[in-house]
Amino acid sequence: MSEVMRWKLKGFIPGVEGVSKALFQPWVVQPEDLDRVTAERDAALGREADLQKNFDHLLVTTNYLQADNDSADASAQTLHEVITRLRSERDALQVLLTAADERVDVLEGLLHRWSAEAGGVFCVLKYETDAALKPAEGGGDA
Repeated sequence: MSEVMRWKLKGFIPGVEGVSKALFQPWVVQPEDLDRVTAERDAALGREADLQKNFDHLLVTTNYLQADNDSADASAQTLHEVITRLRSERDALQVLLTAADERVDVLEGLLHRWSAEAGGVFCVLKYETDAALKPAEGGGDA
């Protein structure tokens, strides 16, 4: 802020008499200085208002980001729990699949044995079993 020159009025002041004349000595400034200082003050107040708006906006944005971050943390935790649950279910299904596959292998082995050793009365059943045990064309177990 620039320097403002001030003057103290002394001497005769119209309308002021006696002892009060010594007490009533106002400070005065030139009109140009008053206008300049007033303009500088108004500009400073405008900058302050702009900074306050920016600060308020940053405060709201920070609060929003904090809430969004908390929400993201909660979502990540939920996602982690879902992934953990799905992995457990996958592992349990893999155990069941392995057990079922082993059972199929055992039953297939028993059917091959039965087919090889059966005869006579079971002849039609033996041919049907042999046909069912053949791998499907174009894939299947060998």
